[in-house]
Amino acid sequence: MRELGMSALLLLAAAGTQAQNTFLNEQVTNNSQDVIGTARYVGMGGAMGALGADLGVMAWNPAGIGLYRKSDVGLTFGGQWNRERIDSENRGTGTFDQMGFVYSVKMANPVCRFFNVGFNYQKKANYNYNFYADNARLNGLSQMDQVAELATSAYDTDYNLAGMAVDNQWLTPVYGDKEDPQKVTGYYNKFGGESSLYT
Repeated sequence: MRELGMSALLLLAAAGTQAQNTFLNEQVTNNSQDVIGTARYVGMGGAMGALGADLGVMAWNPAGIGLYRKSDVGLTFGGQWNRERIDSENRGTGTFDQMGFVYSVKMANPVCRFFNVGFNYQKKANYNYNFYADNARLNGLSQMDQVAELATSAYDTDYNLAGMAVDNQWLTPVYGDKEDPQKVTGYYNKFGGESSLYT
């Protein structure tokens, strides 16, 4: 029975070993430039991973909690303020960046003096950004109209799909008779982009 329990415990522990691959986690899951975490973590620019003993390092170096000698609980709040205020939006907003705890138990064993267990939630990136562009002289025009037309109009109108393929170098131009060359006009010429004539 003891062997069965130990096997089950090892299988459960194997699920968390992916957290040890910090390079893969950094490259794949955190491609953000935001430094978010505890005040110490942010103050060091995110370089606390090698030092440990901070709640913010749990996401990057789970072994960093091994340096704790006392239990710890942490909550980190932040703020985001814009320079300008739009009529329909507030100038700033509060953010909830991190919360976690470490429970430290002193052991009688001289080899393993402390046993630490922790949990931490840390936001990886802040996606609460708003961008507004406003000009009273646009008379209701929007660049989204152009984007929508570019996305859908090739099938609805008489645009030359072959010309669009040639513009994007998916097809090579076709030459006709030298006296009457077959011309394919660039698809984006209508919108003021570069025009390309293929003969």
